[in-house]
Amino acid sequence: MSVASYITALQEERQLSYMQLAKEIGITYQNMMDLKNGRIAFFSDKVLTKLSLYENKDKADIIYQSIDKDIYDESSQCSLKYLCQYMADGYSVTFRPNFPDPFKIGVMYFDGLISKKRTVNNYTAVDSWETLKIEHMKQYKNIEYSRDAYVDLFINEDMYINSVMNYAISRIDLLHDENIRSYTIIVGNNVKYDLPYIENLIPSRTKLKINIVEE
Repeated sequence: MSVASYITALQEERQLSYMQLAKEIGITYQNMMDLKNGRIAFFSDKVLTKLSLYENKDKADIIYQSIDKDIYDESSQCSLKYLCQYMADGYSVTFRPNFPDPFKIGVMYFDGLISKKRTVNNYTAVDSWETLKIEHMKQYKNIEYSRDAYVDLFINEDMYINSVMNYAISRIDLLHDENIRSYTIIVGNNVKYDLPYIENLIPSRTKLKINIVEE
């Protein structure tokens, strides 16, 4: 979905003209047309607040429903929900930012970047643990990711989880971007069995602040 399709769906659901819908929400007709015609990528804080009151719906849910979720794999939906909550709370969020890939020619993606508004040199990178595991496994040819795929490569699960964690941290370290000060890894429901390993294997000596968040 997008902001434009969200507004169109709301207009059809309420069976109102766009002018009537704008009046009920409390925004101008011009603002409504900008939203409806896709000239605005994200709802402003002001419009989001009015929509939340009008629909009696949580701001984060509105953002989540109005974003093109096709750019996120199923394994990263937990990150998307987390990012939407931060955006609803007034933070600046960049969805699916890309950087030069330090491991191969091309670009790599993070699930998101979070910063306080009007702050330009202090970002938190966000990734899904399951997506990190999938990307980590792609380094090994002819091995498809699954829960137990590691048994052919690592002596035990501790070594495997440690390898994934080192891969995750190196994605940021090799960028040499001092503006990324912290790294939040979202552990979704599909990989919650990894939590005891992850929490015990977070490096203690790193400039990067690492946060593990359970979905």
